Amino acid sequence: MRATIGVLVVAYIVELAFSGALEPILSLRGLGAGFQPWQPLTYTLIQGEPVSAVFGWVGVFFFMDMAHAGMGARRFWVSTFITWALATFGSLMIGLTGLLQATYVFGPWWWLDAMLVWFAFKNRDAQVRWMMVLPMKAEVIAWLVLLLSVLRLAYYRDVASAHLVFAWFAAWATVWIDGDTWRRWKLLRRKKAIEKELSKFQVLDGGRGQERPRRQKPDDWAN
Repeated sequence: MRATIGVLVVAYIVELAFSGALEPILSLRGLGAGFQPWQPLTYTLIQGEPVSAVFGWVGVFFFMDMAHAGMGARRFWVSTFITWALATFGSLMIGLTGLLQATYVFGPWWWLDAMLVWFAFKNRDAQVRWMMVLPMKAEVIAWLVLLLSVLRLAYYRDVASAHLVFAWFAAWATVWIDGDTWRRWKLLRRKKAIEKELSKFQVLDGGRGQERPRRQKPDDWAN
């Protein structure tokens, strides 16, 4: 958590040093509207106005450790990757339709929404202070965040608002991949690694029945 906040703070200092010149270069832009291949990897680090940046750091402070502890390290980072990939892909595709206004997509808010979703649906009855004031159940806050994102999309009708909605649903989908699914995935990876390792060896016929293995040629090894 501290390392993530540190990266965001350093990135914001660099952003301020360039006086906004990095935003059009590093923010996610639509295909055919200024898109560059590095933008999917950099748009999260562009944080906009100071108030928005500070609230982002506060969100990481409150939710990252709780989501990480509740899911486990591997599942947390795999879910982060899935959410990022689906939200980014969805934003690029909806931009191609021309149904929404083309805007820059930037900031870590998609990730904060995802961490809130993971924490909330793993700890449905946990009490969280909405806007650090009003105590509410974590699950209720997650649904309120979705409602606000949908209302923002309906009002602004832009790609940046759609990106948040895509991220919420992508994070919600990863919640329902249960522990057995993750264990099967890990076992399948282990199986493939073992098969790859065994493929390096060659097994020679060492005999039949109960006889001792014997070499077909004097220079053969019986394995």
